[in-house]
Amino acid sequence: MWINFCALIRIRVGGENLTLDCASKPVFQSVEVVSKYYQQNPWAIQCQTSYLAKMRLLGQQKHRFLLLENLTYHYRCPCVLDLKMGTRHYGDDASENKRKRQTKKCLESTSSKLGVRMNGMQVLSQVTDTYTCYDKYYGRSLTVQGLIKVIERFFHNGVNFRTDLIECLIEKLNTIRQILLESNGYRFYSSSLLVIYEGHAYANQVHFINESFLFLCK
Repeated sequence: MWINFCALIRIRVGGENLTLDCASKPVFQSVEVVSKYYQQNPWAIQCQTSYLAKMRLLGQQKHRFLLLENLTYHYRCPCVLDLKMGTRHYGDDASENKRKRQTKKCLESTSSKLGVRMNGMQVLSQVTDTYTCYDKYYGRSLTVQGLIKVIERFFHNGVNFRTDLIECLIEKLNTIRQILLESNGYRFYSSSLLVIYEGHAYANQVHFINESFLFLCK
């Protein structure tokens, strides 16, 4: 296995300085290695490579980032669905050009009809032990029926439909809905809904979004 590293990223967390190696577009000897290290999601690699290329063009300038929690950390084989919510995807301070771009994306996708579109997905097949991945561009191209099929695909592991997850998901969606209904004066433009479940057939525990994190949104 060979991995090319294009940069060292130095971050500061809790007063401590950390240095991370960031891989550029990797060259692997086998697909199995891609599955092991990158969960077979080429979109994640493409996004990382593209952004680091932009950083290199800026030379030695310092960059500020928000460090987000990796919600998939405790999962052995995370299945992830990212849904962009709402019919308006820009804030009040957005430029006229950005407003037009975001409005066009909304009108040309399921966002205008349903108030939701698929922004990315990976789901594990227990038959082939491989991931099927979709990026945001595929999500924008979906019709209403196409989006329904993709969501159905997300809950199918290649063997059966994960009906055991539906009740828990609906319960958590209702909790989020109630929080938003009680949040008078708040607007969540271009928000995302992230759904994660354990795709491995023999994992000991299924993790869901931590409720303490959920209630931070209130």
